[in-house]
Amino acid sequence: MLTCFVPIQQVMSTVYFRLILMGVLLVSPNLWATTRGALTPDGIFKRYKDAVVRIEVLLHGASLGVGSGFFISKTGEVATSLHVVRPWLTHPEAEIRVRTASGQLHRQVQVGNCGDSRGIDLCLLKIATTPTAVLPPGASKVTPGESIVTIGHPRGLDFSISTGIVSAVRENPSGWNEVQVDAAISPGNSGGPIINSAGQAVGVVYQFERDGQNLNFGITSDELKKLLSSGEDNSRNTYLKITDARRAFLDRGRRISKRAIDKLIRPAIQSMNTAAGDARPAGFKWMRASLDDKSFLMLVPEVIQSCERADEGTGVSATSCASNGGDLILTVQRRPRTLEGSMVTYRGRRLVVARHLAVVDRLESEGQWEKLKPYERAFLSRPSQAKCQNFSKANGQTGVVAADEGSNLRLRNKGFFQNATAVCRFETENDSEPGATSFSQWIEYGNEFYGINVWTADPSRLPFAQSLADLVLVSAGAQADEATVKPYRLSLRPGLRKRETGVRGRWIPAAEHYDYFQDDISSIAIAKTAAVMPSQMNRSFTDWVIAIAKANGLRLTVTGSAGLESTMSHSEVAGHNGRIGSWVATSATDRSKSFMIHLAASYGSDSTWVIAEVERLGTAVSDERYGTAEGSASRAAGRSTASSRQVATASSPDVIKSLQNFRKWVQEFEPLSPSASNR
Repeated sequence: MLTCFVPIQQVMSTVYFRLILMGVLLVSPNLWATTRGALTPDGIFKRYKDAVVRIEVLLHGASLGVGSGFFISKTGEVATSLHVVRPWLTHPEAEIRVRTASGQLHRQVQVGNCGDSRGIDLCLLKIATTPTAVLPPGASKVTPGESIVTIGHPRGLDFSISTGIVSAVRENPSGWNEVQVDAAISPGNSGGPIINSAGQAVGVVYQFERDGQNLNFGITSDELKKLLSSGEDNSRNTYLKITDARRAFLDRGRRISKRAIDKLIRPAIQSMNTAAGDARPAGFKWMRASLDDKSFLMLVPEVIQSCERADEGTGVSATSCASNGGDLILTVQRRPRTLEGSMVTYRGRRLVVARHLAVVDRLESEGQWEKLKPYERAFLSRPSQAKCQNFSKANGQTGVVAADEGSNLRLRNKGFFQNATAVCRFETENDSEPGATSFSQWIEYGNEFYGINVWTADPSRLPFAQSLADLVLVSAGAQADEATVKPYRLSLRPGLRKRETGVRGRWIPAAEHYDYFQDDISSIAIAKTAAVMPSQMNRSFTDWVIAIAKANGLRLTVTGSAGLESTMSHSEVAGHNGRIGSWVATSATDRSKSFMIHLAASYGSDSTWVIAEVERLGTAVSDERYGTAEGSASRAAGRSTASSRQVATASSPDVIKSLQNFRKWVQEFEPLSPSASNR
């Protein structure tokens, strides 16, 4: 007979252990969370608060701003955002202070890799301390929906914690990976860690969307690892004293600017004077400058993300366009002519006066300005003398302008500035904030002045700013004729033919305007329909997807509206609340044939624009997608870019590329007002 026997000592030990464990859990619930592999927010804060530092940049003792950072190693290495410390790297009189959670203050700070050729907003610092807590870049992949916390100093409120989730993981147009979170972020959080429930730093806070609701962004830790392991051109990451670091940072910036000018900007300027001057070169896009009743398209690099009206007082209209991080700003102005005589008479004179930096207003309100007046020059912008010259005409063309002694620019006959009479060019150091710089062109046009200004937070990019201003000058209005054809603006790849096939009611019912294009790659519909109530936006979107699939005899790979909604995302399209989605589908009669259905909608207050595409997969699909320049370049080089792979899964690289191309393409969509389309 078998028996189960447990010694009494073991029973008592087990009971005793369980009692002890219950007591510990009652005292410290975080221990239980830790044993399950997940820390609670308060557990994360207690464990990693000491890994976070406060970073402040000062100019002659005046604070220019506060940011965050965090220790990534026991040797005192600190990760932060480049824009937090940029004034210190670019202004020779600026200072830095790094304060730890224990109150230690460090003024002697070394600099490692800061930024890269893509302009990534990360910087590595090092201070002489051995931190009690560190947050090395996490090894886990960031997952949408997972819980995260941030620790930083929003609005100077030291060591504040906020909680949220990962909303999405995206590729920044500049080429790095970023994580979108809904945790509360404010100025002062930049450079702080985004920490998951496993206690890993999965990102570095760098930006928040001022006009959005909890739209905040960090750069993924994978990018931080790259910066930590190697610098530009795989050079070893070393830490330098600030004087050497400034010189290295600015020298590298000049090299990067020169490469961008030689390989991108200068060829784009030259392309404006060819027969195909309306084409969009690789790496660029068309954006609109709106100036009251006048507007024009201009060619800008893809690093420029958005444009919006930025009028300045009575009679001065302007459009301002910014890069994703706001470190590059292009502004186009239209103002009444206030200078007497021709602008060319102002050669060798300053067109604008020195102005106080934006920080001076705050210093005055805080009563600090009087004691800083001896250092006033450090808080002033420094405009250079202008170089002015008349436009001339040659061979009946609006001419060749020697805008300065070193460059010649040909204005397009059909360009916006074709009848301009003179241009003045100058640069401004210390523009708006310490270390920043800008390049300006003032253009005389009848009784008005037009200004093209490119501002950059990095003075080493001044040559790039000058070249970008030149590009805007020569490209302005290059596609103005397009407005007379369609009530919207959107590039289409060559070969698409407009068709009248009677599909209007089947794809987008009750459309007021409907264009349908087709070639051997895909079918595209662009339609304008009635405004949709906010509560019905998701429903209308899923109804269109289902209708498009049915009209094309396709079977969606997801079932039910819940499945459809899970594959679409909310996004801004054409300046309005919108939806974008992509689905893999198969033929209802032949499961071996695969298709992509792409759909985007822009929900305006008085109408809704819908862009839909049905693309056949597994056919010979060129890289010349949606009018991009990559295909044109390949065609010019005589290379074949066809792919004959059969694709039927959502994880296929071809499917992912198709989705990315569509999303990038529809962001160019711009509906035109009746007055604009009739110009």
